[in-house]
Amino acid sequence: MFWTYILRCKDGSYYSGHTDALEYRIAQHQQGDISNCHTHARRPVEVVYVQEFGTREEAFLAERQIKGWRRDKKEALIAGRLDLLPTLARTAYEPVLRQAQDERSKAAEARSVLRQAQDERSKEAEGRNVLRQAQDERSKEAEGRNVLRQAQDERSKEAEGRNVLRQAQDERSKEAEARSVLRQAQHEPSKEAEGRRVSRQAQDERVRGAEGSPPNDFVSDEFLMRRALALAERAEREDDEIPVGAILIDADGDILGEGWNRNIAEHDPTAHAEIMAMRAAGRRLANHRMVGCTLYVTLEPCAMCAMAIVHARIARVVYAACDPKTGAAGSVFDLLADPRHNHRVEVQGGVLAEEASARLSNYFCRKRGKAVRVERKARR
Repeated sequence: MFWTYILRCKDGSYYSGHTDALEYRIAQHQQGDISNCHTHARRPVEVVYVQEFGTREEAFLAERQIKGWRRDKKEALIAGRLDLLPTLARTAYEPVLRQAQDERSKAAEARSVLRQAQDERSKEAEGRNVLRQAQDERSKEAEGRNVLRQAQDERSKEAEGRNVLRQAQDERSKEAEARSVLRQAQHEPSKEAEGRRVSRQAQDERVRGAEGSPPNDFVSDEFLMRRALALAERAEREDDEIPVGAILIDADGDILGEGWNRNIAEHDPTAHAEIMAMRAAGRRLANHRMVGCTLYVTLEPCAMCAMAIVHARIARVVYAACDPKTGAAGSVFDLLADPRHNHRVEVQGGVLAEEASARLSNYFCRKRGKAVRVERKARR
């Protein structure tokens, strides 16, 4: 609060002032602490009038108005004869005070109008930002639909390839059975065994050159890891993400889900390649369990992905490059084989490790402006 006050001095003169600490200010006048004040040489002084205001500006205006009054008008105010104030003589200060008050009112109105204009401009800017965000989201949706269509086309081609491969395998199986029956009829068991061995080798040679899944575990791991490396390359090329790719297959070798790092693109700290592949597989299976499945990933899983693999009951994990900082498949932690879990995962590392490590190193070298090392192809 603020107060305007009037003091009667020893010589009968009046002094008016304003303050926000009334008792302290009166004490200063009475003790003569204000050396350059009118009341300093006219003590003792007596408080004859006090009025309370809500703002300092109101108190100041009242003080200035009272100082411009003649003595009889001040005494009428002190006596509480407010009805006499309009009839008493006006001073030259009152028009000036009114003009100052009017100017302050106009200035306040101008400030209010300015604030309203600023608020409207701020709202316009916010509206433009919201419009841009909506446009960006629509663009991202369109891009997502295109990527989904491409993935669907690729899955359709893969399914067609698998069907062709199965048909070829069925035909070769029938040929092998026919040859086996013929050899048995000829009573040549040793030659029959040799023929089966040669037949298997021929089948392996044909499958290695085909586009379908390879015939044995070692070739199968390398084949699928190369596909995961291709996904890692897409992560870097399309999304400028850390190049890590992952593929999840079922016990029959069918691909259930693929993914690559999407942390930046999806604004999601959990969008690692393994998580993206498991999400796609879960949607395809309509199940959160992936029993008997194998996960191929180009970088050793972290602790988050390792525990997701355990919860999904994945049977086997094959990774390429080790992660000496956050690896959770044996490098730093060993969560996949921890005996305290109710499910343990078979782990195989080092498949095409050099290629995966070189891709990761080159990515970070390009980010830091350093020389890119030459990638060395792993031996098949």
